Amino acid sequence: MTERNIKSAFRGAGFIPFDPESVVSKLDVQLRTPPPIEKIVTSSPWSSKTPKTVLEAEFQFEHLERQIRKH
Repeated sequence: MTERNIKSAFRGAGFIPFDPESVVSKLDVQLRTPPPIEKIVTSSPWSSKTPKTVLEAEFQFEHLERQIRKH
């Protein structure tokens, strides 16, 4: 067992010893310009507030999730 052999086995299994460049090179990053502030503000009548019930918290979570998916 050599260091090279061990590292090769990890790479073959898809586990890469600490090598940030190898990880970063596999990321599918798509840069885009964020929408103008006016569009974000006017796209929804919802306003942020502390939820008082579980149902309000769930509504806020679902609303925010939909907004994030739109953009």
